[in-house]
Amino acid sequence: MFRRLSFLVFIFTSVLSFEVWFSENERIVSPSSIFELGLFKDRTGWYLGIWFRQFPGRVVWTGNRGSPLYSSEGKLQISSSAGIQLFDESGYMTWHRDLTSPAAEDDAPLSAYLSDTGNFIVSNYSGGILWGSFDYPSNVLIPGMVLGYYPGLDYIRTITYDDIFHEGGTETGYEHYIWGSSGTKICRIDPIYTTKAMIQTRTTNSYTYSLRRNTTTSYYASLKMSDTGFLIWSEWTRRDRKWKDLVIAPSDICDKYTTCGSGTNTYCSMNPLKSCECFPGFRPQTDSERNQDSYALHGHCVRKSPLACSDDDGFQLLKNMKLPETDNWTISYEGVGLEECKERCLTTCNCTAFANTDMPTGVRSCVMWTVSLEDTRRYSTNRGQNLYVKLAALDMERKRSNQNKKKRIIGFTVGAIVLLLLIVVVTFCCCWKRNNNAVLLAPAEVTNQNLPEDDEEEEEEWRTEVDGYGVL
Repeated sequence: MFRRLSFLVFIFTSVLSFEVWFSENERIVSPSSIFELGLFKDRTGWYLGIWFRQFPGRVVWTGNRGSPLYSSEGKLQISSSAGIQLFDESGYMTWHRDLTSPAAEDDAPLSAYLSDTGNFIVSNYSGGILWGSFDYPSNVLIPGMVLGYYPGLDYIRTITYDDIFHEGGTETGYEHYIWGSSGTKICRIDPIYTTKAMIQTRTTNSYTYSLRRNTTTSYYASLKMSDTGFLIWSEWTRRDRKWKDLVIAPSDICDKYTTCGSGTNTYCSMNPLKSCECFPGFRPQTDSERNQDSYALHGHCVRKSPLACSDDDGFQLLKNMKLPETDNWTISYEGVGLEECKERCLTTCNCTAFANTDMPTGVRSCVMWTVSLEDTRRYSTNRGQNLYVKLAALDMERKRSNQNKKKRIIGFTVGAIVLLLLIVVVTFCCCWKRNNNAVLLAPAEVTNQNLPEDDEEEEEEWRTEVDGYGVL
């Protein structure tokens, strides 16, 4: 069956097979005109894709990645036997996908349509989904799309850019990474982003996650893996009337996976003189690592003092932290508050640190690290979470001693400043009072100019008389 679609038509048919011809101006539109399916041009050719209709440049799914068309026309053919096929204008097949379970019968009618969630779906006559574009994500995650793994899925569903970079969670479901083509971890995404932006569901044999809010005509959002390996969060609201793009990771050198090394008990601080620092209660392991230059990018830290494994041990609060990696690993208790979490860490001898944080299930929980602390950082701005690092009893005593010393120094400094100010004020007041008294007590100078005219005449007569008598 042959069909040439107009600009505002979406498919819903019940036939054994059908063909759809696409051109630059012929597209399939979802019922509420939120998404479009058609051909778009990239720097390497033409691709079958889905995008926000209001924003054609925001492509959210690409079918024939790596196999572009070289003209603006192509034919999409769907059949029970051959699956989904994309042909160029010369009839050459550039892309193919088999229909999946429930099994497609050769003589069963098919339906295909683009939903308002952005999912292009092929189903059988009873509504069973044979194929959906959400099952084969490209490099963009949008609301309604579910990533992860579950029974019957033989791979972890992720977003990826041309098999060079991809984002995805681990089997435990606690961590998300940006991976390289060789399977190496490039960056671990700060859990604070995944817990706030995603809905995560974890069971004994499955783990899935998706974006929290749904796409509407007044709200659009996406999480994109770029061609340079950056994970970018984009959001558009009717109130702002513009797209806001935020680089989630990696944002700087501290976001690179294990910048300070593996198993080092260090954190990255973006300090220009010493980017990697030991956690409180730890020190560089060797003398060479204590050298600031060699320790600027890597180093291993060990405890200054052994833990007492009692209430004499304590904690140092570090704010604005990217919490350490949890996959290697930790103990977690859902629904446990801060004080109880502190007690549990104190009574667990190998507990290194703890945090009271939101887990993928959405429940505020206690997380304890029982191994070395790695792949963490301290933000310079008000981001991240609180991390409580366990200190040995001797270190706690030193900490209290240093705090008391600082208090004494501060008290002495403040006292000296107050005394100095008091001396200045008293000196000023005394000088001011002395000057005023001097003005009041000074005698008036008497001159001829101050005498009345009669007095001047008497003085002249007196002088004449004196001069006339002479001097005996």
